[in-house]
Amino acid sequence: MKKYRFLIIFMVVAICAAVGYFFINREEGMEVSTMKGYKGSISKTIEVSGVIDSNDIQVIPLEANRKVIKTYVQENDLVKENQLLAELDTTDIDLSLKKAKANLEDLNAKLSHLTSDKSSVILLSNALSKSREEYALAKTDLQTAQDDLKRAELLYGQNAISKVEYDKYVSDVNKLTANVKKAELSLNDASVSFSNNDKENQQSISSLERQIRTAQLDMESLHNEIKDSGIYSSTAGFVTEFPLEAFHQILAGESITIYGNATYEFAALVPQQDATLIKEGLKAMVAIDGLSNAYEGIVTTVSKNAVTDNSGSEPKVEIRIEITNPDDAILFGYEGKANIILAEQDEVLILKNECVKNDDNGEFVYVVEGKAAQKVYVETGITDGYVINIKKGISENDVVIINPPLDLTKGMLVKVMK
Repeated sequence: MKKYRFLIIFMVVAICAAVGYFFINREEGMEVSTMKGYKGSISKTIEVSGVIDSNDIQVIPLEANRKVIKTYVQENDLVKENQLLAELDTTDIDLSLKKAKANLEDLNAKLSHLTSDKSSVILLSNALSKSREEYALAKTDLQTAQDDLKRAELLYGQNAISKVEYDKYVSDVNKLTANVKKAELSLNDASVSFSNNDKENQQSISSLERQIRTAQLDMESLHNEIKDSGIYSSTAGFVTEFPLEAFHQILAGESITIYGNATYEFAALVPQQDATLIKEGLKAMVAIDGLSNAYEGIVTTVSKNAVTDNSGSEPKVEIRIEITNPDDAILFGYEGKANIILAEQDEVLILKNECVKNDDNGEFVYVVEGKAAQKVYVETGITDGYVINIKKGISENDVVIINPPLDLTKGMLVKVMK
């Protein structure tokens, strides 16, 4: 019996202790975790994935079937601006240039002869002058005969001369009229011959001048081909594509590619929803896979053209970030991620995101005042996904409940967990 009595007493004591503990805790309040609002810096970012690229890429197209004489670089070499990369064979071009030079000299000789030889012009000019003189003389003789005929008509009317004498004056006028017409035809023929000769000369000169210009252009083109037989870089950087081999011919479509190393860019395709938030001039932090260094950058390009792949996914926009503190560890083609800073603020009031809740009246937090939780509506600013800026509602060092329980209400007693 004593044993059972002892057990009953023990159970009663345990129940009383539990009830006492419950009431004590009830008086102390609900246990909660808290933090104090503090001043700090916060930034809103977008993370994008991409690769290291260059904004200065030189692609040198190569002429097919040209033979390579010598190469001076190979892929992955670092080259300077205007550095000789390779030399091409010029044997066929040199031969064509000699032929073009000989043709040009022959054309110039013909033109010189044509413009300096005046013999035919002199002969035709003399013939024209003679025809003009003969025509003028024939007209003068005809005029004299016509005057004589008029006087003879008067004399014949007065029977001062005979019919035979009068007919002789008429015959002279008819003969001289025929001579004038003949002289006029000769003058016309001489004028046409002189004029045609001048036109033919001008046409011949124009034709030779056109042929000379064409020959000069051909020679200029050949000189350029010889000049282009030395292939030079126009930018300093790394040779990423170099298909040339000495004593081999160039294949169709081949080219040399040089990535300029004056600047490094981080290129990424960003979904449309994020791209609408990104502007040129925004700061960014770039992390390259496998490298421990952090790189600073500036958004330099937001493409005006969105692209969509065949999968039908959301359109994407290319953005480019210039890395402002590159080092030798960076290589073109390296992959990485960039955090683009959309907005940032310094010395603003900050809480953890879990402190802020929403109801129909807006965003609110629970502030511990004494031993009770007070519900306070707040106005928030930017968030980085972990902490959030509180613009209005609370002050620095206010004690705010982190992730308040769902059954927590205004005025309820709380116990702050240490």
